[in-house]
Amino acid sequence: MNLFVGIVGTFFALFSSIILAYVSMVTGIGPWIAPTLVLFTSVLLKLRRKRKPQHIENQEMALTQTVGSVGALVAVAIGFTLPTLYFLDPEIFNSWIASPFYFCSIIAGSILSAGALGMYLARLFGEKLVYREKLKFPVSLLIHRMITSQSEGWQIKHMLTGLSSTGLFCFIRDGFYHLKGLFPKVAYLLPSIFGKELAFAFYQGPTLWAVGFIAGAVISVPLAVGMLSKYLILYPINHHAVYLPFKLFDPQDSGAFNLAFCSGLVLVGTFSEMRKYPKILFNTVKDYVDIKTIKNSILKLFLGNNMPGILPTPMPSAEIPKSKFFRKLQTRARDILDFCIVFFGVVAFLSYLKFSFASQLFIIVFTLVAAYQLCLLGASVGLIPFGRFATFVMIPAMLIFKLDYIQITILCVFVNICSAVASDLLFDYKVGELCDIKFKRIRKYQWLGLIVSALGMGFLLWLIFTNFQVGSPELFAYRGKTRALLVQSTNFNYWVLLLGGLYGLIVKKFRVNPALVLSGILMPNSISIGLIAGGILSKFFKKPDNYLPFWSGVFASESIWMLINMLMKLVGA
Repeated sequence: MNLFVGIVGTFFALFSSIILAYVSMVTGIGPWIAPTLVLFTSVLLKLRRKRKPQHIENQEMALTQTVGSVGALVAVAIGFTLPTLYFLDPEIFNSWIASPFYFCSIIAGSILSAGALGMYLARLFGEKLVYREKLKFPVSLLIHRMITSQSEGWQIKHMLTGLSSTGLFCFIRDGFYHLKGLFPKVAYLLPSIFGKELAFAFYQGPTLWAVGFIAGAVISVPLAVGMLSKYLILYPINHHAVYLPFKLFDPQDSGAFNLAFCSGLVLVGTFSEMRKYPKILFNTVKDYVDIKTIKNSILKLFLGNNMPGILPTPMPSAEIPKSKFFRKLQTRARDILDFCIVFFGVVAFLSYLKFSFASQLFIIVFTLVAAYQLCLLGASVGLIPFGRFATFVMIPAMLIFKLDYIQITILCVFVNICSAVASDLLFDYKVGELCDIKFKRIRKYQWLGLIVSALGMGFLLWLIFTNFQVGSPELFAYRGKTRALLVQSTNFNYWVLLLGGLYGLIVKKFRVNPALVLSGILMPNSISIGLIAGGILSKFFKKPDNYLPFWSGVFASESIWMLINMLMKLVGA
């Protein structure tokens, strides 16, 4: 193993874990951090005394981001789902946080079991998606372009400018040690007219502006619609009895009403996606369970497969020397052994959490379907919609099996981690193909990233949860709250649910993203305004992609600042 890649990749795995865990829970968005890791690696390579040939350094950059990006995607997968438990049962969640060793063990078990299954599934899907269908893998192409870019110098300067300027801003804003900061956490605009409703965040501000810019102006309209809907739609409906001659329900507390109304929105979105479930199942089965595939699978059991970089191209059985034939049988035996180890590891973890064996088989099969579809989407368009496919597994599991709140949460965490690792490994396979790196070598480094993430993620999450209150503006965790609303939707007023559902249909009719409208309703205005501002700002640049290194440095810098402050509190400074 390359010592430079191992050490730097390990640091990046932890570094990206804390950044993406925090960002995903604050904003509900998980921006790609791999390009940022490539830029950081490039800086470190330029500082090395003895330079290596360019193609060797390109491979080192590719492998370093392979290790680090595992932590990033796993952090997003957990950040989107784990806070669900807090919104379902805060006492259980707080008891976990009060027992750091138990909490870290649960996180490590989730990452290792789900991640190992994701690694195995990536090998299963790789030949089809990378070679036979030759999908475009836009994220992999972007990473490769950054690795080989001749304009790398200005990219690094932009990133370092964002990193340093944001660090200076955070220092002036918050102060350090005995020095006091100069800015408030939130500035209220025109308080005499709007009270505390029109709020602009300085704390988390750079992160919000950066994520909004990276996501683009496409998020600004639905977020604005959601934020305005609180005052123009939800408030009048909640108090309709004051203005109308009839009453569907008594006015409710605005927070409770908003939750019930948003549950209707969530239900409409869920049922809309559920219509696609039969097609998803059919397409997955069609791709992998047909006569030709079964025949090929039987042949592969004895002859290997023709996936370059993993196994040599098979030869007709008559031409295979006896020793090679037995070597191939040995390889296939190892593959079967790998599957058995992964399967029993998953069963052991889920059994510890008291899932029935029938529910375990259900989760494994449906996770396979969800992971394949997410890998297919990631390979085609570069997007990984975690929430949609976690719901794909969660809804039928809740209906068929009696799952408690812990099991519901862990199920979603498991599906997200497995899908994240599988899709990330496929991205790395494509980068490896472009950089002439064998897949076996890539898998070795991704295992390093997975193990490092499993060992460190629990502690990093514990740091976040002990320094910030889940559900507060500092750690709103809107995606976890949305999932909890779906689970608890039967407890709300049915009239409010119906009206929320109708509003969701109207929003969808106008082709406005209901999920982002929902986030605009649920999130504090200070968060929505920061994201909207970043999205609008991107419209003022002809080529906003050229400024992504700068904004990557911005959100990385504030996350590093946050980590430093948390560690200072931990040691009592």
